[in-house]
Amino acid sequence: MARLWSVAWLPAGVALVTLVFRPSVSDEPGSSWNWRLMAIRLVVWCTWGALSGAVFAVALMLAERRRGLAELSMTRTAVWGAVGSASAPAVLMTIAYFEAGPREPLPYLIFVAATASLGAAMAAASLALARRAPR
Repeated sequence: MARLWSVAWLPAGVALVTLVFRPSVSDEPGSSWNWRLMAIRLVVWCTWGALSGAVFAVALMLAERRRGLAELSMTRTAVWGAVGSASAPAVLMTIAYFEAGPREPLPYLIFVAATASLGAAMAAASLALARRAPR
């Protein structure tokens, strides 16, 4: 599950890195992208996806252990995906928020909400794929 989520989160990471950290358009020397830094950010994003997938898998296993694959609700699975994806960012963002001093909380909340949304979508897609798999 973690590998699947890691690979699936890569396009979101590419979009984020491209939009947020786009190259400078100036002609000054040294204004080009730092490709090494971009690669590190993508690896971090994929690791984040893998961690979210692992937390989702553990949460689903613990919460729904008495249900079979056919009995799992798509909505409940999506909720567990959102919880699994938002748990690590929520903890890390809360720590960063309080360590950095008083700041606007909206960027932190948007990031956690975006991560939860991506996790919910991935969880629903994972369940749909698992149901289609031959037995």
